[in-house]
Amino acid sequence: DSAEYYAKRAIDLVPGWVWPLNELAWYYYKIKMPDKTEKILEQAYNLDTNSVFVWYLKGTFYSYVRQNKKAEYWFLKVINANEINICFPCVHNSLANVYFEMGQYSNAEQEFKKTIQLDSNFVHAYNGLGTVYRITQRFPEAEINFKKAIQLDSNYITVYNSLGSLYRMTKRLDEAEKQFNKAIQLDSTFAKAYGNLGNLL
Repeated sequence: DSAEYYAKRAIDLVPGWVWPLNELAWYYYKIKMPDKTEKILEQAYNLDTNSVFVWYLKGTFYSYVRQNKKAEYWFLKVINANEINICFPCVHNSLANVYFEMGQYSNAEQEFKKTIQLDSNFVHAYNGLGTVYRITQRFPEAEINFKKAIQLDSNYITVYNSLGSLYRMTKRLDEAEKQFNKAIQLDSTFAKAYGNLGNLL
């Protein structure tokens, strides 16, 4: 298609330039075309096996398609490379989500904490850490982290659903209802909050 054609033209003009393939892979990733994403990422990797950003994209892709061991491999490879042009809080947060999906909650906790250590305003890490605490039944710590996420971004829809789930688990049902309704108020199409609210009522 035209996107691949222009990426190939850019590489023809500047041989060895991996950036057009990275952009193309990211484009296919965002429009949910996993087969094409994987194909282009492999082309990018073959063109430059030392590109840390290609490694990061491969980790992100494999995380998206739930191939978590592969995602872990590529994210750890990025972290160990210590490349200055990579968003390390992003990589640690992504790795934390991979560990969470694998049920490795201790590893997920450490990676979320590392994310926050690197960037104390990384709102998604507070929600992730709070969720680890909720699942492992450390409820006061979970509440602190969910509220911190809301403090950083009061329009962060997911965290209201997370906090509502915490309140439901701890039998604070009126407060749970408020949080689920807040999520719906921010996004009337947020299905998880409707489901949780229905189960609550």
